[in-house]
Amino acid sequence: MAANLAKVVLMVLLVVSTTTCAHTLHPITSGFHAPITDQMVRDYESGKRFKFVVWGNHPPMVNAIIGWTQQLGHTVVERARLQEIFNEQKIQLTHTPDDDADILKVGKLLGADIVVFAEASISSAVESGAYVGPYGGASRSQTVYHLSVAVRAVKVETGEVRWSGTAHYGAAINNPESGIVYLTQAAMARAICPTERDFEWVEPGGWGESGCRKDEIKGLRRKTPKAQATEQPFPEPYLNTQAENALIDRVFELFNATGLTAHQPKNLLDRVSRFLELGERTARKTTH
Repeated sequence: MAANLAKVVLMVLLVVSTTTCAHTLHPITSGFHAPITDQMVRDYESGKRFKFVVWGNHPPMVNAIIGWTQQLGHTVVERARLQEIFNEQKIQLTHTPDDDADILKVGKLLGADIVVFAEASISSAVESGAYVGPYGGASRSQTVYHLSVAVRAVKVETGEVRWSGTAHYGAAINNPESGIVYLTQAAMARAICPTERDFEWVEPGGWGESGCRKDEIKGLRRKTPKAQATEQPFPEPYLNTQAENALIDRVFELFNATGLTAHQPKNLLDRVSRFLELGERTARKTTH
């Protein structure tokens, strides 16, 4: 079942997986989702699909969400059809959060299951600089943009927020259109990453893969929980700081000597952790 969870949550999102580098500006994200139930897993595996309404204030953002939703096999109500219902119901939108109730009402009339609300915030500023050297100088100026997005999915029948995510850049960028789309992708992925079901969220910005990733260690621990530790007359001694530091220094020396990449040591330590846990369980079994 865990192998299918990434597909299940993708009914309203997709998973971001990128390889980062030191000089790239990365999204800063936050998000949450309602519990993922076994019934949701069964619904997806049985081929159940849903009807969506996507509503937002930034067309490229809306189009990106529509495209991802349709790729997952779901139906999205056309914007023109929404406008027809607005006209029939004599609904006047104010382009404020007060519109949400009217959009949910229209979604219900159209038989939609979920409404995705998407909001982008863009503010511009002019950046300028100058250089003066021994042979003259130069100046430049450019328009840069501060971006943030907020995306949430609401269940039409109950008004429950199924998931919600935000993302922004920590500094200004000069390509707002592509930046908004990527922030939307990151916000959705963060919102629905099923961390309670053997996945982990790794915020972009360091070395190696980032995004919503399968946590193999967590899965192993869930499937094979540790046996209850036997009582000991004395607690296990702690390493003193000097010994601990010496061991850490030695580990780093070995990593450097073998020419490992920045991401390979983490994978290696994960494997070592697995072996230690398996050895510990084996030892416990043989002592009973």
